[in-house]
Amino acid sequence: MFDGPAGPPMLGTTLGLGGRADEAELGGSSGTAAFRGPVVLTVAYVVVYYSFMGLRSRALDAARHRVSLRNGTLRLEDDEGAHMGERVFVDTGEQLAVYVVSLWSCAAFVSCELATVLSGAALAARCCMPIVWASGPDGKRSLRVELLSVQPYYLCVFGQLGATLTWALTGTVVTEVLSTPLLVGFILGAYVALLTTTTLLGKAAHMHTRRAYDAPNQSIAITRDLFGSSNGSLRSSRFTFDGSRNGSLV
Repeated sequence: MFDGPAGPPMLGTTLGLGGRADEAELGGSSGTAAFRGPVVLTVAYVVVYYSFMGLRSRALDAARHRVSLRNGTLRLEDDEGAHMGERVFVDTGEQLAVYVVSLWSCAAFVSCELATVLSGAALAARCCMPIVWASGPDGKRSLRVELLSVQPYYLCVFGQLGATLTWALTGTVVTEVLSTPLLVGFILGAYVALLTTTTLLGKAAHMHTRRAYDAPNQSIAITRDLFGSSNGSLRSSRFTFDGSRNGSLV
């Protein structure tokens, strides 16, 4: 349980899922009990990742079947089901390290409880991705994927990283000094701050590096990898640009 200032109940008091790592006497079963939530979620994420691997394989098989039924009038790379299966699997793999780092850094230095709650919500948002994606118009990715899966995931991850960074810079454990409403506000603020920071850094990196690839008044070819087959090989589409922003598929 967390001790906090007078006022609204603290998150730890409300949910009672365990406290900070340094509150436990490590080395015994009772001392490591607080880590049960993070351990379960770590295993669960790996299970989800391999489940989405199976989704990817089956989605590609189904796409090949649809292509065969269309007698070549539908290309595999144009099949929305194959695209969904590929992106869900690849995105989940790309986020594995981020998920584990945010979960365990928050559990170790801030609160096992906060890490369990936010990482559990993040995993739920990740699991919703293929369902939300497939429910879009014609099974295409729509804004609802961003609103119901991607951004909620980032909210939970950045909330944990914000809490861990606050502890690292100031020594303050936010779950001990903030009431539940203020903690929710802190998580939202950390999400906005870190999302804005990463977006700006990405744009800055793009502005700096694109000069090496832009060639005004000269045709250049840019290869975009769309997705891979079940054996891991990649199929690419090539786009030719004439130095303007408009490109043509070749």
